[in-house]
Amino acid sequence: MMENERFWPYWAATKRLVVALALICFLANVFGLIFSYLLDDFRLFGFPLGVLITGQFLVLLSIGIVFWFTGFQDQIDAHYGADEDL
Repeated sequence: MMENERFWPYWAATKRLVVALALICFLANVFGLIFSYLLDDFRLFGFPLGVLITGQFLVLLSIGIVFWFTGFQDQIDAHYGADEDL
């Protein structure tokens, strides 16, 4: 579909977006897992806070990043003329 050289900036922008959002997700998961034991002394709804952060918040963050990706990708598509007509 978009194999022409004029679409290289499109693919570069898409690649930057994927790398940036994947890095955010990776760092949040790594730091959440590393430092969750520090939060286990605090309790929220009877559960250790570290467990809630690693078990719930990071999953919700990952889902949120997927939604952010679709929004940002739509902007990139519109900018480079690759958007779909619905």
